[in-house]
Amino acid sequence: MLSFVDLFCGCGGLSLGLQKAGLNHLAAFDYWDKAIAVYQANVSPHAFVFNLANTEAAAESVSRYSPDLIVGGPPCQDFSLCGKKQIGRRANLTLSYVEIIAAVRPKYFLMENVPPIIKTEFFKKVYLAAAAAGYGLTYKIADLSFYNVPQKRKRLFLLGVLGGGENCLDVYWKPYVAKKPKTVREYVTENPVNAEWNFDHYFLYPRYMERRCTFSMDEPSWTIVSSFKRNPGPKFRPSPNEKYDYQTAPRLNLKHAMDLQTFPKGFNLFPEGAKISESDARLMVANAVPVNAGEFFGKVFSRYEAAKIKNKTTLF
Repeated sequence: MLSFVDLFCGCGGLSLGLQKAGLNHLAAFDYWDKAIAVYQANVSPHAFVFNLANTEAAAESVSRYSPDLIVGGPPCQDFSLCGKKQIGRRANLTLSYVEIIAAVRPKYFLMENVPPIIKTEFFKKVYLAAAAAGYGLTYKIADLSFYNVPQKRKRLFLLGVLGGGENCLDVYWKPYVAKKPKTVREYVTENPVNAEWNFDHYFLYPRYMERRCTFSMDEPSWTIVSSFKRNPGPKFRPSPNEKYDYQTAPRLNLKHAMDLQTFPKGFNLFPEGAKISESDARLMVANAVPVNAGEFFGKVFSRYEAAKIKNKTTLF
């Protein structure tokens, strides 16, 4: 069984997915104390508030666990289409993440980020640093609606195998991607959910004016962001392609967002004593790696590890 440490863990979506895939949780680190409180209440008590910009201290702490796999989603706001698209201090945490990996040298790593990073010189720097540390790299921009997540949520996943070849994980990844996207109706029919989904369409505040804001249950939602509950003001301009009246369409609440991010039923965003606000909880949920995406990539590494062990057994 592969073991893992989660860096920039947030409230634990990625860790929960890896656990669903059968991986062994060792520890998790994040700078946001409220997210760590939620993580401890739902995933594991072995989660710690830590400034991961201090790469030397972080590498020392992570090394104590001797993980097979390090995973993480460094802050992506500087690269996001929703952000100012200015490379700043938060972007440097992506490089810090790779520096920690290079120092600890686990067998595998996974990094999640937003797709626009791939067009930057910064991503080239990160990629070359990981390759120089001895990792064979596989990366894709994945639409997570094909990964058992009912959202058209596009994310970059960079996977590394120490001593592996370039794209060596393709064969353990590509054949398992679904042939069609997961709709919201399919997901809520197949899984225990946190919210009531007793409607056929709903309103979701768009990231940009004049983009669609109403959606059918028979399609994936668009990407959940922390402002999903925002109501349209007097200057709001709906898309000319709307199929439904946005003013009367049902609104989603926090529990709906949790379902779209595939958090398990009963996940507690408000543990006693943690003083989590509604806006804190929305941000945690929106920033999380969907649980089912974490499960998918946990299985990618497990398949590779099993094949490697089988080949060694065959050779000897």
